[in-house]
Amino acid sequence: MFGATDPFGFILRMLFYLMLSCTFPLVNHILKSMVILMIFRKKEDEVSGRVFKAVGTIQLFIPLVFAIIYPNVGSILSWTGSIAGLVIIYILPVIIYLKMLKTKLKNPLFAKALDENFVKLGGTVDKQQ
Repeated sequence: MFGATDPFGFILRMLFYLMLSCTFPLVNHILKSMVILMIFRKKEDEVSGRVFKAVGTIQLFIPLVFAIIYPNVGSILSWTGSIAGLVIIYILPVIIYLKMLKTKLKNPLFAKALDENFVKLGGTVDKQQ
């Protein structure tokens, strides 16, 4: 896109590097804490330092191995994005709607409060039922 000697390209590359170097440790720490909570059922301060470092190391090497074995990252990102889009657009609304119907059957007062707050947030609710 930009030549190796283009000053604008150099500035963009440096800004992108700055963005990655600032956000990666935050996302990495959150993901590491979630993995430890899911696997060990403990908070990060309840596991040993070796376990915490091992999870972090594994978490860094899995994407590295994928990048070495299959260098076409664009196709991996396109598949990941399309699957995430499918879940967000088609599957998640159905699950939320079914959960709302289940809540209406089990606890109608709570369901009414949820409906009223949903409308306040800008959503629409079918009042014909």
